Amino acid sequence: MMNYLVGISTIILSTTACFSQLKNYEKLAVEKYTAKDVQYLPNTTNTYMLCISETKGTAQLPQNYLRYFVYDLKGDSVLHDGTLSNGTIEWYSATQIAIYKRPGIMAEGQTIDDYITLFDVQTKVSKLKSKR
Repeated sequence: MMNYLVGISTIILSTTACFSQLKNYEKLAVEKYTAKDVQYLPNTTNTYMLCISETKGTAQLPQNYLRYFVYDLKGDSVLHDGTLSNGTIEWYSATQIAIYKRPGIMAEGQTIDDYITLFDVQTKVSKLKSKR
């Protein structure tokens, strides 16, 4: 019994030590998403971090599901967060993320840019890529 308690205590202490070594945005991602497979994508100037947790689709529900947030590395705060079904998200510029919502069927005369929203994390303004 004593060995069991020592083993549990060791696991708890090592987990706590590992958690304390994480950067603030990594701690937040672990707390928000409880997922080990979070992607951390810095922007080109290393001032913001895009943190993405993806749940892959299944045979019954083939769409992926993304949860994400943009973290200000200098201000130490979340600037934007959201979710997205059946799409992708990535940096478009140093301050803009491109959010692609995959359409079912593209209407005649439309392009992929009609399904990409550019969101500026500084100004909080969204616009379709096709309308820029």
